[in-house]
Amino acid sequence: MDYTALKSFDDLRSHLIAVDTEFCTLKGDSDDPIARETGIKKTFCAAFCNADGDEWVVWTGDHVLDGCDWKWANILDMAAEKLHVDDPVFVNFSYEAEYEAFRRLHENTNAYLWIDAYLLYKLAKNEQGVPAGSVSLSLVSATKELLHICRDSEHKEAMRQLCIDDNTAGNEQAIMDYCLEDVHDLIPITEKLWNRLENRLNSAKKGKTITFTPRFRGDADTRQAWEPFAAQMFGLMESAKCFATISHR
Repeated sequence: MDYTALKSFDDLRSHLIAVDTEFCTLKGDSDDPIARETGIKKTFCAAFCNADGDEWVVWTGDHVLDGCDWKWANILDMAAEKLHVDDPVFVNFSYEAEYEAFRRLHENTNAYLWIDAYLLYKLAKNEQGVPAGSVSLSLVSATKELLHICRDSEHKEAMRQLCIDDNTAGNEQAIMDYCLEDVHDLIPITEKLWNRLENRLNSAKKGKTITFTPRFRGDADTRQAWEPFAAQMFGLMESAKCFATISHR
């Protein structure tokens, strides 16, 4: 997909798939060859949602997905197929976390376009002049500020801890619901952040100064031929992917 041709967030909407993952890291040795290879003990949950609200949840208890070993499945492609999304752009909150999850399954996340809503949220806060470290940049905070929905952070942490501890028996549905709650919030949050930052870019084009300085092509004095907002955002996301790839090697 040529994202530089995108004129607005609406042009992007039909390509979006929100994703959230939770898994239990293997500590020590295991008799399970897949656990040894992936470093995932047994529990792996991934929730997906498109812009229309259609959902798909992967639960790979005992390393089985749709009757086959998950190591042979391309879960990201499967999500796009099941949600009927062409040229998918995956939305998440902290690309590094999803990169780490799918890296263990030998999936090449760099083959896809990603939007990291965490980075957009941080950019928006920087643009507002909020000092680093002075406010929470969690998904719960973003949901409350941008969607005016209060999520239970203690419940979220409890569900996450169940996955980390591989103590999911009897709690599978609650964990899947927790992941789905996050992905249903992600695309609306991303749209609000995208529009906020794009509006600030338009102000910059008129000569106003903002913390997030946009790049442009052409003569610096005349500020001609500014790069499209989508090009700048995806350029930033590609940089984030490179950082995640390097930091996890």
